[in-house]
Amino acid sequence: MNSADIIATCALLFTVGSFWWLSARAGKLEIVGEPRSYSFAASGNLTLNLPLVFNNSRPLAAIAINLRIRIQERAFPSTVPFVATRDAVKPKEGSTSREMATSIVIQGRETRVVCCEFISAPFDVVMAKPLDVGVTVEAFIWRRWRQPSWTPLLTFPLRLSASAVAHRNQYLTYDNQTD
Repeated sequence: MNSADIIATCALLFTVGSFWWLSARAGKLEIVGEPRSYSFAASGNLTLNLPLVFNNSRPLAAIAINLRIRIQERAFPSTVPFVATRDAVKPKEGSTSREMATSIVIQGRETRVVCCEFISAPFDVVMAKPLDVGVTVEAFIWRRWRQPSWTPLLTFPLRLSASAVAHRNQYLTYDNQTD
């Protein structure tokens, strides 16, 4: 093997590797940042609507078969299922755009906001004061060569203000930023 053969082999390996890196890697689903706002009610059942920014920076599609949230607070249910998508964080009066939960598919190099509604019924949340609740969004992710599994995508504090505590029996929208 002479030097020309070595250079040609290296060029071929570089070309194949570059093609795989740019065009054939499996998608990786991520959620970018914590939700800026949310809709919440907690009387009889826990209802939480979160605007989640899904991102896939790789070339092939990323698929979440299902979503759920885990809550790290004793006064709340530990797991809350994904039940629907909404057209906004606070749907307009009379809006009928409430689609049942479906798989979420984010194409390669795509970012999309999806307002996800999570409901745990029956569960009456008892809160006496404002608090920050640790929430983890998990996705049941499909992978080509592995079994689907629950994967944590984002952990963030859900900031329940004094207003959210006082009006917990009404489905209202709140800011999730610190003061």
